[in-house]
Amino acid sequence: VSERFHFYFRYRLRGAKMILFYSLPENDHFYPEIVNMLETGSGSPCTVLSLYDNYDLFALERIVGEKRAALMTKKNAKSVYLMY
Repeated sequence: VSERFHFYFRYRLRGAKMILFYSLPENDHFYPEIVNMLETGSGSPCTVLSLYDNYDLFALERIVGEKRAALMTKKNAKSVYLMY
């Protein structure tokens, strides 16, 4: 499902257990909307994986905030972040 498809149709995808973002969405409110589509009641864990680099700094700031985005993109930052 692309960001454009979600913008126009907003279908609820049933049975999704994993979401992979190849790049962060430009509209910051799409990220929580799509993540909240995961069904958590079945007992199996749900996973969200977001791939980003330093060029996605502004999109990352809109999602996690300016301070956290700066920490996540600095030169010696960790390669994996877990957010709850």
